[in-house]
Amino acid sequence: MLSGRRFDRKPMFLSNDPTNVSVAEVTITYCRPCRYQPKAIQDADAILKEFGEELSDVRLVPGADGVYDVEVDGTLIFSLDQAMRFPETPELIRKIRAKIGPTNSGQRKA
Repeated sequence: MLSGRRFDRKPMFLSNDPTNVSVAEVTITYCRPCRYQPKAIQDADAILKEFGEELSDVRLVPGADGVYDVEVDGTLIFSLDQAMRFPETPELIRKIRAKIGPTNSGQRKA
């Protein structure tokens, strides 16, 4: 024993596991009074089917004032206010893929 001091060991985690990568968060903010919730749910479902475990979260956030914004990790990738139209689902998929990069295998999911 060294001078009565106790040394606590802290765990160290090192991994070469390719599945241990940071994953993205997608947020869809939609106007509840405008009844945009069904569109938000439809887009969230398509996003989850396409990206699955590549995402940490898909969040639906009720808003107001005609908002329909889609963000990836806090970066706006689509805004109804700016585009003056709703996003097409394949368009959202492309924009999210461009933001988060290719799948682990480098192949798009079928």
